Amino acid sequence: MPDANDGRSFTYAITRSGESLTAGLLGQQYYQNMDKLFEVLGKKKLNKLTRLLDEANAALR
Repeated sequence: MPDANDGRSFTYAITRSGESLTAGLLGQQYYQNMDKLFEVLGKKKLNKLTRLLDEANAALR
């Protein structure tokens, strides 16, 4: 369905099989990557990175 704020973009809803996939292999991959970022950057830098990415995302809306 078209996004209410921008007719050019779309909002997708995940299906039950998509939820299963995300909870399985893709979920594991996500958490492995997040653990690696936490290990390398540490809590303070990872939180800062997250805030900056949130700001950038908000600016592009």
